[in-house]
Amino acid sequence: MDHSHRQITALPLSLQTVMPWKNGGGSTREIWKVEDADGILWRASIATIHQSGPFSLFSGCDRIITLIDGPPVTLDFEDGETLTLETFAPRSFSCDRPVSAAIAGTSHDLNLIWRRDAVSVAHQVQAVKGETPLTLPPAHWHLVVVCDGAVGVAAGGMTETLATGEALLFGPTPKAQSLDLTFSTANGVVLTFGMTERSELTP
Repeated sequence: MDHSHRQITALPLSLQTVMPWKNGGGSTREIWKVEDADGILWRASIATIHQSGPFSLFSGCDRIITLIDGPPVTLDFEDGETLTLETFAPRSFSCDRPVSAAIAGTSHDLNLIWRRDAVSVAHQVQAVKGETPLTLPPAHWHLVVVCDGAVGVAAGGMTETLATGEALLFGPTPKAQSLDLTFSTANGVVLTFGMTERSELTP
């Protein structure tokens, strides 16, 4: 597919805003956020968790969280469920559910939060060794985040090398489109997201 007319935004660490948590237990580095008149559509960020404590609630939203470094994190939900975050293994849950994190050391966790009535999300973890082509399914926005290593990302004649925690945003596009990428590095991991507005999915 021709990507020459697709908007591409590089999101280096220097452009990402760090915000401390109100409870003092960590901080959030915001990679990108999209909002509409009703509030957040989706937000990608990396959380640094220094100590055990509760997560913030986001009414009407869902979350994908992926541990990218540090010890495993245990999520204890108020309803009795327990989840364990392990490296590069995404876990999903509703942001309406009260939950606390229990940790044994500092961790960094990639989060994507989206408003479930407005957006659908697809995600994929991709290990990269050498040149690795990947086609992402149609979406209005595609976000590529490097979780480990320094990774070259090529699309539509453009090549960008991203360090851990850096990202590339493709879109938005008027219609959902697929995206052809080629990753290159000796050894790395990327996490890709595709966000599609539900208005296009509903007849």
